[in-house]
Amino acid sequence: MRRWARWVATLCVSLVVLIAAPSGGATTLTDWPQIGFDPTHTATNPFESILDPNTVADLGLAWQAELGGEGLFSAVVAGGMVFQTSYENGTVHAFDASTGTPLWTYRIAPNSLVQTPAVAGGRVFVSADTTAKLYALDQATGALDWTTQMENSSSAPPAVVVDGDTTSVYASGGGTVYAVDGSDGTVLWQQSPYEPFAIQATPAVADGVVYVADDHPVVHAYDATTGTELWASRPLAPEITAPSYVVVDGDRLLVAPGGRALFALDPTDGHVLWREQIYAGSQPSVANGLAYIQRRKDSEIRLMALDDATGDRVWQQDLGSPRVYSFCDGASIANGVVYTTSLAGAVLAIDATTGEKLWRYAVPVGARTMPVVVNGMVYAAAGRWLFAFGLQSWDS
Repeated sequence: MRRWARWVATLCVSLVVLIAAPSGGATTLTDWPQIGFDPTHTATNPFESILDPNTVADLGLAWQAELGGEGLFSAVVAGGMVFQTSYENGTVHAFDASTGTPLWTYRIAPNSLVQTPAVAGGRVFVSADTTAKLYALDQATGALDWTTQMENSSSAPPAVVVDGDTTSVYASGGGTVYAVDGSDGTVLWQQSPYEPFAIQATPAVADGVVYVADDHPVVHAYDATTGTELWASRPLAPEITAPSYVVVDGDRLLVAPGGRALFALDPTDGHVLWREQIYAGSQPSVANGLAYIQRRKDSEIRLMALDDATGDRVWQQDLGSPRVYSFCDGASIANGVVYTTSLAGAVLAIDATTGEKLWRYAVPVGARTMPVVVNGMVYAAAGRWLFAFGLQSWDS
């Protein structure tokens, strides 16, 4: 039932339309409206049908756009638009997804870490660390709709859940988790079991439960409607100073306390199902029985695939990047291909089953963002640029 409910949640936040593909068949047009694709944050697009292990080698640069500041976080795509934030100028940018034409820009504050947005109900929701606010911008124009003040700095992306005409936004600010009405910014409930600035990762939501982890790390489960705490569990890991991302994978939660092990927890009570000591360097992603995560124990960063039911290692692939202290957004998965970026300066596509490198594109600087893969396009930020890639044969 949990897997079925996850698909329902995905459909609630994704625009799905059948269109004619250039080959004469049918493909699916969809959105990637928040970090990790949907509120479970598996980072998997199950609707992609254009790019696959046989076609991805033909990817070429479709367009690139200058951001005016460093793109530290991942993009999102919704309604034919790409939304990307940038540091130094503390800005949210909107571009045409097909052409890269700038559509609007909203500036929050200089030198502000403006996180990956979430898009739903005609609004773009985004948080910033310097102002400790959650912002709602008009998706079409970028005009400010409302703001909600949070108690402390917010350094994590919001998550959105759509239920009919209702949009709920779940955000973390410092030591507090908030549920906010997406229509007007009203705080529906909040929980503050944490020390200030203890939460650095976005909440995950599935089956009416909100999961979030702090830096100790303790994983908490809350009723998504009332905010009532259902359980709290502390995996066997020391206190950390990097994000503890939670991914909901059907009958298990995957939790990666930054720089430590990867844990699988039972979502009903939080007990540990398995633990793999891999020195995690990114948030986990999962698809088709495999969990993907960047590992940075040795001199180079590697992408690893593990059996998500047991934690057994399946394959690993060198990303060509030296080990540095930089927690990455991780990998995305679509139609048998894993996409990731490298601090060595590359966007890569890797066979999801075998770990074989299928495609590599060099970018001017090291990249740490999760690529977004929708509608035969790949979007990834690196340095002060947002890059978009498409099949070269379609450009003629």
